[in-house]
Amino acid sequence: MRSRAGGSVSAPSLQYNDALTRTLLENVPGGVVLVSVNGVIVSANSEASRVLGLTYDELMQRHVKQFETDTVWEDGSHCPSEAYPVWRAIETGEPQPATTIGVRRPDGQISWAVFRALPLHDEQTGSVSGAIVTFLDITERKAAEAAHEALEAQLRHAQRLDSIGQLAGGIAHDFNNLLQIIIGSVEMANANDAANALADIRAAAERASELTEGLLAFARRRPVARGNVSVDELVSGARRLLDPLLGKSVQLEYGPRVARGVISADLHQVEQAVVNLCLNARDAMPSGGKIRIGTERVLVDAAFSQRHAWATASSYLALRVSDTGPGIHPELHTRIFEPFFTTKPLGTGLGLSVVYGMMQSHGGAVTVDSKPGQGATFTLYFPESAAPPAPISTKPIASQHPGGRETILVVEDEEMIRRLVVRLLATRGYAVLSAPSGEEALDVLRGSEASVDLMFVDVVMPGMRGPEFVRRARELYPGTPVLFTTGYELRADDGEARGHDPVLYKPYTPDQLLPRLREMLDPIG
Repeated sequence: MRSRAGGSVSAPSLQYNDALTRTLLENVPGGVVLVSVNGVIVSANSEASRVLGLTYDELMQRHVKQFETDTVWEDGSHCPSEAYPVWRAIETGEPQPATTIGVRRPDGQISWAVFRALPLHDEQTGSVSGAIVTFLDITERKAAEAAHEALEAQLRHAQRLDSIGQLAGGIAHDFNNLLQIIIGSVEMANANDAANALADIRAAAERASELTEGLLAFARRRPVARGNVSVDELVSGARRLLDPLLGKSVQLEYGPRVARGVISADLHQVEQAVVNLCLNARDAMPSGGKIRIGTERVLVDAAFSQRHAWATASSYLALRVSDTGPGIHPELHTRIFEPFFTTKPLGTGLGLSVVYGMMQSHGGAVTVDSKPGQGATFTLYFPESAAPPAPISTKPIASQHPGGRETILVVEDEEMIRRLVVRLLATRGYAVLSAPSGEEALDVLRGSEASVDLMFVDVVMPGMRGPEFVRRARELYPGTPVLFTTGYELRADDGEARGHDPVLYKPYTPDQLLPRLREMLDPIG
């Protein structure tokens, strides 16, 4: 017998032909098995016996298909005998490439090996008469890889727990302080110092709102109210906010302003991001210094894309905030965007994480360029929009809380919020119906003698969600105006079910809620 490569094996038994051949094969650093054309093992070396967990006698006259119930691929799925390299070599008459297969041994352990197979041909007829299988044991390597992967998984888990711990600790610290203010102020109000106490309670509540807003922004779950914003308008708005905040020791400069384009953005969020960057720069320069805000249009080419994997748009408008402070060590460039990580003696560490989350939600990115002693430059990259900027609204802000005589249905699962809204609307003259869930709200509608003029509905409730309730409620009251409310980012299916009904995001004030209700209730003039 001869292999296609020209080697020969004695006919007809495919047995080792002499002591020299047996000696050579026994010293091969791998398993060797000879298989007849009908798939029966006719010879094997001792390494093959060791790897497969069978004695020489147990291997002899064993058909390769008898291994089928004990062979698996690397992903753990079953490996059928038709896929064995030896079987394919016999069927095709072609050498088969390296294939990794796991074989379950009689002791229950899995041996992993890389198998190769070479067909053998009859010297006279040229037909396939069998195959020679070689395989290399990689069980120890696979075990080492599995141990390494398990160690990495444990490390990643520990890092996640550490981040969660930092996050929980920061939240608990800040909220405990806020609760202390609220509890203490309530006691002061009971002691007839109501005006100052109420002012402190409001300030604490506003700070709590800012904290949760920052956390939602970092988690990319803060609702985004986008519009087409010109970069010039953005810089001007930030300047109005910054002038009274930075103090006399910090000089604020503008330029270069080489971009005059438009971005799709939440103007309030972006202005707040710029303010956060500038306040960080101010805090880094206690003895004073300079902060410069500039803009630039960046056209994305192959080199830029290679340096910045996030760059998927064709052009970006870059807004840069630079300072003359002490700079940031390169080792901290990635950590500074983590929540509650800060290098300042005092501070929540949320400023840069909020900026990071905001840029993610806008489809952009934030980068830092800094070295110790050379200041720092933070760059916000916004995908450029082709749309024109939206006109600046000149609608006056209501100076009073408008009311009415219409009937409003309030659907809110949080009892304290529901009571607060009901009391607020009732004091403004509205007739108010309320329910803690969509199911109960439908019962209220069915049993109400008065028609409902507007529904104020929470999006996220146990059981029936707000949009599903509204769909069913409009079967009873077609065309009834609906104002949704939520403290979460809307899910895709919520947005589709909501249609064009507006959303008022929590937390909201009477100044925000009451005028919005009148806008929806009053006919368009």
